[in-house]
Amino acid sequence: MSDEKRGRPKTRGNGMGSIYWHAGRRRWIVSLTLPDGRRIARTADLPPEPPDSPRAPSRRAREQAIAKLRAAVTTAPPRRAPAITVGEWLRAWVDRLDDEQLRPSTRDRYRRFVEYCFLPHLAAIPLDRLTPERVRQLWTTLREEGYGPRTIRNARLCLHRALEEAVGVQLEHNPVADRAARATPPPRREYPLLTGEEYRLFLEAARREPNGAALILALTTGLRAGEIVALRWRYVDLERALLSVVATATQVGGALTLTEPKTAASRRLVALPTIAVEALREHRRRQQVLRQRQGDRWQDLDLVFPGERGQIIRKDILVGRPLARVRRTMEELSGGRVTLPPGFRPHDLRHNCASHLLMRGVAPKIVQELLGHTSIVTTLDIYGHLLQGMQTQAAAAIDAAIADYAAIASTTAIRSTGIVTAIGTWKQRKQG
Repeated sequence: MSDEKRGRPKTRGNGMGSIYWHAGRRRWIVSLTLPDGRRIARTADLPPEPPDSPRAPSRRAREQAIAKLRAAVTTAPPRRAPAITVGEWLRAWVDRLDDEQLRPSTRDRYRRFVEYCFLPHLAAIPLDRLTPERVRQLWTTLREEGYGPRTIRNARLCLHRALEEAVGVQLEHNPVADRAARATPPPRREYPLLTGEEYRLFLEAARREPNGAALILALTTGLRAGEIVALRWRYVDLERALLSVVATATQVGGALTLTEPKTAASRRLVALPTIAVEALREHRRRQQVLRQRQGDRWQDLDLVFPGERGQIIRKDILVGRPLARVRRTMEELSGGRVTLPPGFRPHDLRHNCASHLLMRGVAPKIVQELLGHTSIVTTLDIYGHLLQGMQTQAAAAIDAAIADYAAIASTTAIRSTGIVTAIGTWKQRKQG
């Protein structure tokens, strides 16, 4: 009996094409394998509604979109757009970025990738002659020029996005998507973990800094440097020991601006430990003195950590430079015996906050919410190695639980035996 007679939908054979929802582009994509083995993908002419939406296109409409692409590929004569170079395409793509809903910092980063990484090496190559091997050679060249693995990975994502828009117009397929064009994944960086003594001396040294409360916040709450720069007093409740993260600072073209956090999870409520509350109270007191001294020159932006006249300041000025001074203060306090680990960065304060919480037994879900990670997978991917040592504690907890249950069962059995004995004695006396 055929699938139709059994009531089951027919499956498409090889080469018949498929259609899927692209969550990142929010579009339906039709994919088709050509007779020569090449695979092409096109945006379907369908409403941009996801599969779980009530207004999602019907199954029949999706099947028609596949048929439309198959007919266009098999019947239309091959047409080639006028050849252009990679440089011409990338410059036009950069100009179109203004029409897309991108964060200003993302748009600026894409522009810098095109100007400094792609154009010097790919500009003169015809776009349809760009091969995966040539793309892979670009990553090798950038590595030789001193670019780090993470920067090269981000550059690959940028070039992939730029050339993806050329598929179907100037390209049959995206050369960056080919396996031969993949860049070497960046190695996982091992961040330095503070010891108990280093942790204590760091907090003591940070208290001596004018903006030491910013360093204490980073270490005890895991706030990002941009979130600390953008923090306003109206979102800090010292009485309840809470603060709200509602903005972050981004730098675009040399100008600092306050923008919304990148993800919904980054907008969060953070509980403050006592040491952070005390540091913020002392910081606010010093800020009020400075504000009175500046008078009309003070910019009232309500920032918790402004510059000398109330203006927004860069992350390196707020956190980076004080961190170097804290390193020296720690050496002075310990007589040269204790300092920060080599290569310690401002972002490592956030890592240390999460690491010490997990080592103290705080649930990973709570740490995820504190850090503002979108998914707990991100938290476990970064800090999962710290949980491996806790398996011994878990095994010991199981042993303790079993011992407790055995003790309860033994006590219950003794009580039951005593009751049975007492009933038997009572019956004997009654019969006698």
